[in-house]
Amino acid sequence: MKKVIEKKIQSDNDCAYGYLWAAYNLAKRELPKEEFPFMLDLIEMAGKDLKRDSTVHYSSNQSISEFQSAIADVILEDKLSELKKCGVYSIVLDESTDNANRKRLLVYAQYLSKSEIDTCLLNNIEITEGSATADVIVSKILMELRDKGLNLDNLVGVGTDGASVMTGRRNGVVKQLRDKCPSLVGVHCAAHRCALAASQATKNIQEMEWYSRTVSNVFRFFSNSALRENKLREIQELLELPQLKYADIHSVRWLSLENAVSILYRTYPALCATLSHIGASGDVVAKSLYNDVCQYKFIALTHLLMDILPFVGRLSKLFQSESLDFSKVSPMVASTCDSLQDLLECEGVFVDKLFTFTVEESGSVLYRRPSEESVSKTVNEGIKSNIEFDGFETDSDDASTESETVGDVTLRYYQQQKESLPSITRKYVNAITQNLENRFEQKELMQCLEVLVPTNITKQTSIGSYGEKELRIVAENFSTQTAINVDDCMSEYRQYKRLVVGSYSNKSLIEMYAILENKFLRNYQICFFCLSAVLFYLCPLLSVNVDFPRRTESKQSLGHA
Repeated sequence: MKKVIEKKIQSDNDCAYGYLWAAYNLAKRELPKEEFPFMLDLIEMAGKDLKRDSTVHYSSNQSISEFQSAIADVILEDKLSELKKCGVYSIVLDESTDNANRKRLLVYAQYLSKSEIDTCLLNNIEITEGSATADVIVSKILMELRDKGLNLDNLVGVGTDGASVMTGRRNGVVKQLRDKCPSLVGVHCAAHRCALAASQATKNIQEMEWYSRTVSNVFRFFSNSALRENKLREIQELLELPQLKYADIHSVRWLSLENAVSILYRTYPALCATLSHIGASGDVVAKSLYNDVCQYKFIALTHLLMDILPFVGRLSKLFQSESLDFSKVSPMVASTCDSLQDLLECEGVFVDKLFTFTVEESGSVLYRRPSEESVSKTVNEGIKSNIEFDGFETDSDDASTESETVGDVTLRYYQQQKESLPSITRKYVNAITQNLENRFEQKELMQCLEVLVPTNITKQTSIGSYGEKELRIVAENFSTQTAINVDDCMSEYRQYKRLVVGSYSNKSLIEMYAILENKFLRNYQICFFCLSAVLFYLCPLLSVNVDFPRRTESKQSLGHA
């Protein structure tokens, strides 16, 4: 009898596992709930008996929601257990709207788990109040932390996208949370800052604003008509150019300008030919666009941006790296600014090509370029040459080799506009570098925390005095919320420096955290706490994760996994 019961229990467990597995994968792959029965069919085909019959099959929307909710509760419970053991943590916030146009607040917690940064979606909260004011958001956050059993005193950082409701100096969310947690640091997402630095650089530069409007107009002209799209593809194929759709510029989408400009560069002859063909049939919008894109300054700015934007794009991608920490941000920004300033001293690869492709012939100015300039490999090689500059090349016989050209374009206003490019380059590059420097100006506390980075310690000629002043500021900041003695912290910091120089000079902060936790916790409690705080100050550098799990309810419910 016992064996029969055990067999029955095992059979039921296998059946339940099959249903839960199907519900979990449905959510993680963002599939509609209508796919659930087909997943069950697949499981049964693999030999699992799910005991479905005509009356009981557990595949209704309500059943699937209950399965997913149960899984999410278990995952969240495990995550919260890890978070509470860790001690300190940071939160990352973002506002959004769901498919039903309801206001939502996404609240993430970031903490260290097994010597790795981990992210946990605490909740996707619906804001039912009239507007998402700072007071409403703070009340939701405090309620959420209280419901999850998280100690507000252990909150050391909050990351946001920089919206005024979040970062307002008088009554913003960060300000109100700091009033309750004096040592809390608010961090504006690095990738957002980078995107804003690039997008806002076009302001007050008339030519760049005109260019952005023209790019958006080109996108709308073709995206609003399948007939025009078909004609564009037809001409692209005729000219043996890549068949690409034009992209729009979005202020909230990172790298959208770089993508839009790259497509325009690769298909520019086809764009002009298509607009000319459509305009000849009497389309006034096509005629107007043709007059714009055939101006010298349009293709000149396209070449210029092909030189500039990859530097900003590379910086943004580096900021989205999972291994990013705050000690790397300033060097990355400084390197990018230096590279951009170099373009003022020496033309980039694509501006240099512009002068080669622009030829005067029979009283007209033509834009004539080799067909391989539209190939992705050639474009990427040009970008790589800019980023990995290794000296000037000497002229060679290969440079004079003629290759097949594609789709000559007659440029307008060349004489009037050719002298303006250096001025525009200078204004735009200076605007971007100034924006980057202003937006990534480090706060005093963040600068002080850098004295805990092992590589910074080992680079110093005088280890004994290095970081004393900065570490005291850090210790005094945390002493407002913890019972640590500042003098004890300073003494342990001196031991920490000797430990780093002697045995761990090449370790990262996260690796040092693990070492202190496993080997020296009792002797280095103060430094352990400071390192913990550093790790959670670096966590909110990115709110990238917050921007993704929005699209479906099931994905949001399993955002912890």
